[in-house]
Amino acid sequence: MKKAEKLTAPARKMLCDAFDIAAELGAPFVDGSHLLLAVAADEGIPAAKLLAEYGFTEQSLSEPITAYAANGTSGQTPVLGFSESGRRIIARAALEAAKSGRASVAAEHILAGVLGERGCSAAGLLKSCGTDPSELAEELFGGARG
Repeated sequence: MKKAEKLTAPARKMLCDAFDIAAELGAPFVDGSHLLLAVAADEGIPAAKLLAEYGFTEQSLSEPITAYAANGTSGQTPVLGFSESGRRIIARAALEAAKSGRASVAAEHILAGVLGERGCSAAGLLKSCGTDPSELAEELFGGARG
């Protein structure tokens, strides 16, 4: 994604929220856990509603993500951008949007990017709670992916 215009308004807000979360936790980069928490926090979007159906809400995710967070000082570390994993998630989100024929990347596509990033902390967190990220991704798009 080269331009912010390729993001829907909720997706832009979610990315801003992910940066705020990373800064609050003292992380130097936005990664999958920050993106996952930002999606869950926006209760009005379909991606957050699906996460909630699986028991993943802002409240339930905050504690484990905070515990996992880097040992930075809250608000003291400037967020420099996306981690390598975060960049792959955003690239995957753009691919998901293209696959679904959408001109803009929505929050659901970003969640799909998180779910598809096997090595990221967010996918590991979901697995540790007994949720298969692949199954969640399939349900995210109603079983009609690709």
